[in-house]
Amino acid sequence: MRKIIILLAFFLTSITPIVFAGEPRTFTDTDLEKYKDQPSHTEQDKPVLAEDLQAGRKAFIQKLIKKGYFEKVEIPGSLPYLWVKPLFYTLDFKMKERFVSVVYAYYITENSKYDIVVLYDNKTGKKIGTFSEEDGGLNLY
Repeated sequence: MRKIIILLAFFLTSITPIVFAGEPRTFTDTDLEKYKDQPSHTEQDKPVLAEDLQAGRKAFIQKLIKKGYFEKVEIPGSLPYLWVKPLFYTLDFKMKERFVSVVYAYYITENSKYDIVVLYDNKTGKKIGTFSEEDGGLNLY
C-alpha cells in the first residue's frame, strides 16, 4: 500500500504544474518531451507482483501452522482442505475469517477452480465449515 501511495504522490506532483497552474490544459508535445525522461518510479517503488503476494501469503500460512492455529492445508481432491487446531477456536470470528481468507486467496490465485476452502477439525476429523467469497466468506457449522 505504501508503494502505491508513493507512486500516486509522485504522479500527482509530476503533473501538478501542468494541471493546476492557471487554466487547466491538455498535454502538448513540449510537455511530453519535458517529462518523457523522468522515471515513473524508483527501483524500490516497483508495484507488488502477484508472485510477491503469493510468497507473502504462503509465508503467513506457514507462520499460522508454526504458531499452532492450523495443522496443514492439503488438496486431496478438487478443493483445498484446511485442518485447524484447538488454538484456532480461541480466535474471534473476524480473526478466523481473516486467517482463512489468506488461505483462500493463496489457493484461488494458484487455480481458479479452488473457489472454496473446506475447514476440518484436526482432532475429530469432522468438517467444521467452508470459506468462499461467493457464499459471503467464512461459514462455520
